[in-house]
Amino acid sequence: MIGLILTAIVFVIIWMMSFLLHELCHIIEAMRQGISSGHIRVWKFGVIPSFVAEVDEEIPNKFMFALSGGLYSGLLLAPLAIISNIFGYTPFAFAFTTTSITNLAYSIFESKCLFSMDRTKYMILHYMIYAACVLFMVLVYIKRIMLWV
Repeated sequence: MIGLILTAIVFVIIWMMSFLLHELCHIIEAMRQGISSGHIRVWKFGVIPSFVAEVDEEIPNKFMFALSGGLYSGLLLAPLAIISNIFGYTPFAFAFTTTSITNLAYSIFESKCLFSMDRTKYMILHYMIYAACVLFMVLVYIKRIMLWV
């Protein structure tokens, strides 16, 4: 039982850090495009808080700005996922693999919908994608999690 609780705690911490990394990658891409300032704020969608990258100027390449958050953060998290899987430490393997895959999958959605969809509809789909990725990864890792516990 302690192993399951530890897995959940590690996952939540890494998940929140990956949210911040995702938004930081948007800001880095905006700065790469010549935007002089940007910030990350907490945005509430109902009772669910989210981090949102915002810039004060018009973004020259909106496609790359939208793609960058998930793509860059997913690629940055991938080596940690690989290393933790090689060493077999399940809480970190599950958390880093899930966040890496979720960010990579989400980058495709975000690149197509970030600037073209109503914000409320976008956020609903955003959380549905996250939930689907987490559920898929739980199914992939359930045997390892139960063996580790």
